[in-house]
This record gives sequence, C-alpha cells and structure tokens, in this order.
Amino acid sequence: MQRDSLTVGRVIGDVLDPFTRSVPLRVTYNSREVTNGCEFKPSAVAEQPRVEVGGTDLRIFYTLIMVDPDAPSPSEPTLREYLHWLVTDIPATTEASFGQEFVCYERPRPQLGIHRYVVALFQQLGRETVYAPGWRQNFNTRDFAELYNLGSPVAALYFNCQRESGSGGRRMIRKDKQASSRIIEPQGFLMTTVGEQANYCRHLRKLSLDAQNDGFHLTADRQKGY
Repeated sequence: MQRDSLTVGRVIGDVLDPFTRSVPLRVTYNSREVTNGCEFKPSAVAEQPRVEVGGTDLRIFYTLIMVDPDAPSPSEPTLREYLHWLVTDIPATTEASFGQEFVCYERPRPQLGIHRYVVALFQQLGRETVYAPGWRQNFNTRDFAELYNLGSPVAALYFNCQRESGSGGRRMIRKDKQASSRIIEPQGFLMTTVGEQANYCRHLRKLSLDAQNDGFHLTADRQKGY
C-alpha cells in the first residue's frame, strides 16, 4: 500500500495529526498547482497564492493556515512553527480572497536547508469565531485549532523550498531531540488587536514595496527569512 505523502513528508507528526480529507483544496502560484512534496524556488512563491476551497454550502466557513515547521533550519527548528499566513471566514465554494486576512502573507525565504511549507484548512464552528494570534514565531497549529474548536483539518498540502541558488540536497533533520513545538513564551512581534494586525499588514506591504524600489528586500522578521 502506498504511504500518504503527508506522512512521508512528516507533515503528519510535525504539524498535524492524522485526518481524513473531506473538502477539496487547490493552491496555485502563477498557475502552477501545489502538489505534496513539489519544489518551488523563493521567487516563485513571492506573491500570495490563489487558494480555492470546495464544499457545497456558502454558510460554512473555513480557516486557512500556512506554516514553516523547519524554521530557521530543518536541523535546528527552534522557531517551529513559523506562521506565514492566516485567513479566516472563507466561505465554502469560494477562494481565500473572500475571507478575512488576519495575518498577511509573508513570502518564504529559507536560508538553511530545504524547508516544508504546510497549508492546512479547518472548518470553523461559525463566522467570526476565529481571531488573530499575537505572533508568528513558535506558532502551533494544533494548539490554535484546539483553542478555537476547529477539530481536525479537512484538507492540507505542502511544498518544499530552499534558497534560490540551492539545488537538490536533503533535509537535515536532528534526530536526538526535536525542538519543542509548544508555546512557552511568544517571540517576535506582538499584536493584540485586529486593528494592529491590519496596520502591520499595511506596513509590511509598504516596506516590501519600498525595499523592491531600493533594490533589496525586507521581511517581517528583521530581514531574516523563513
């Protein structure tokens, strides 16, 4: 029997518990569809993807989470998980653009090794029942789902990404002791209200635009990409 690709890629275990897919999920970057384990260069995922959610009832809403469990490096994932994107209140049969973006999309910029980027979809209990976390570093998908009674994911995908100049290679995984994924002390920026989150998103987009005009790039985490 062929093993599930999420299990082979250790997404099941590192980020998610075993689950049964029940909703179609399609993620595309510039018309290229994400399939489990596929490879993307950072330049190919610089802009947020198009995300299409299946289902049949517009009254059902979903939360989309995108994380990097290998930050800052697969061998020392001390920032596991790094939150790259969070969208809530996505109606069934629509796209992520119809939802509420609580944590704006931050482009993957892996510096060490091959990173996995996991996109998971959860069904909400109702509209406006999920709220923004206060940090990106050491985010925990399981804890977040438990906090808002999201249950198991209904769909998930992941892709691999490494530095633009990287090619081939293996993900170096530390086997002696994995960094804890439980949140003890929030690190990184802290936003306590939805208004502050929205202001941050606008600020980040302005920084990115200014940086491109100046010929260099800034990221949300003080120029350290994950």
